[in-house]
Amino acid sequence: MRIAIIGAGAVGGAIAHALTLAGADPTLVARGATAAAIAHDGLRVSRGGKQERSRPRVVEATGAAGIHDVVIGTLKAQDWAGALPLFEPLIGPSTIVVPAINGIPWWYFQGIGGSREGTALASVDPSGVLGAAFSARCLVGGVVYIAASRPALGALDWSGGKRLVLGEIAGPNGARVAALAAFLRGCGLDVDVAPDIRAAMWLKLMGNASFNSLSVLTLATMDPLLGDPALRAICVDVMGEILALAAATGAAPSIGIEARLAMMSGMVGVRTSTLQDFEAGRSLEIAALV
Repeated sequence: MRIAIIGAGAVGGAIAHALTLAGADPTLVARGATAAAIAHDGLRVSRGGKQERSRPRVVEATGAAGIHDVVIGTLKAQDWAGALPLFEPLIGPSTIVVPAINGIPWWYFQGIGGSREGTALASVDPSGVLGAAFSARCLVGGVVYIAASRPALGALDWSGGKRLVLGEIAGPNGARVAALAAFLRGCGLDVDVAPDIRAAMWLKLMGNASFNSLSVLTLATMDPLLGDPALRAICVDVMGEILALAAATGAAPSIGIEARLAMMSGMVGVRTSTLQDFEAGRSLEIAALV
């Protein structure tokens, strides 16, 4: 299975590292100094107290890379429109595109059926280019639970989690999702197939909308967000709003607020991805998360 990963940040680098160590030979699409660092030194990964190194095939331009079976996009939600020229040469008639992004994706109402079918989300796709570029047929939804940071170009601190949740956005899951999940499991990742990928996204968003936003406002790591009574109360309030919004769209996350908070226990010193972006001066996923 030929897999390309567009985006060499913490999540994209972690997935590329796992696939490369398993012998899957992914194509990692990176930019500028990041691409140069990985091409020269490989991916240097600190994981579980061990230092690992992998050497994925890295490219900056995709024109000569050829059609791939799967393209996993790990770019931040706001960066997808500008990256469309990188996607196009990799996609053929049967290519699966997996947007592995936080928040509500531009495709949320593609393939959903009912009265909201095809509703455009200007907050995350203001020009409509993403809805036009990717049909519901080619998309498989993806939710990521990987805790990692990028302390330097080509270097990753993979502190925990290796879980992906996949699911068709239009119709029931079938053979192609099962095959992709099996392939990724064979590469050492934990992969679940969700019967309702939208419900899985709302479950992740319960955390992202609360923890990620509040971490930037307070510059706090996860343990104060959970341990300080006032901050925890704000997180509970935000999660309540997210559950109400999910219900309004017909989705039902599988667990409630206290169970969602419990998922994050033990994350001492962990900085959310949004806090990492803020500290590095990068743009933030505000529209997709809130």
